[in-house]
Amino acid sequence: MQDPYADKKITCACAFVFDNQKLLMIKNKRGWDIPGGTREIDEHPDDTVEREILEEGYVTIKNLKRLRIQEFPKLNWHIAYYSAEVDKILPFKGEYEISERSFIAVSDFKDFYTGGDGEIEHEILMQALKK
Repeated sequence: MQDPYADKKITCACAFVFDNQKLLMIKNKRGWDIPGGTREIDEHPDDTVEREILEEGYVTIKNLKRLRIQEFPKLNWHIAYYSAEVDKILPFKGEYEISERSFIAVSDFKDFYTGGDGEIEHEILMQALKK
């Protein structure tokens, strides 16, 4: 079966990662965000998000599901959003650009999140909770 997103110019991939009703958040230079990052050349977006979750959140995941592709025309970005569940929590090392990791109540997301467009991310979070 052909990937329905193969023709999209996905530049980044990120995920809402859940562990026992808590949401994984990472702290970078912009503040608190969900794990994710830029797609490497010839890397499938599914692989990008798994790599970024491991590098930034120090967790392995299971049940990865693509939620949608969101276009940000002003930035010329197409971001693939996913949901996943924590499989294993690894010791946090604070490497790369991440200084902290936290698991928060989903209801605290709007107050906690300082990454990008909070309204879009909140809408996608609500979509992830329905799946």
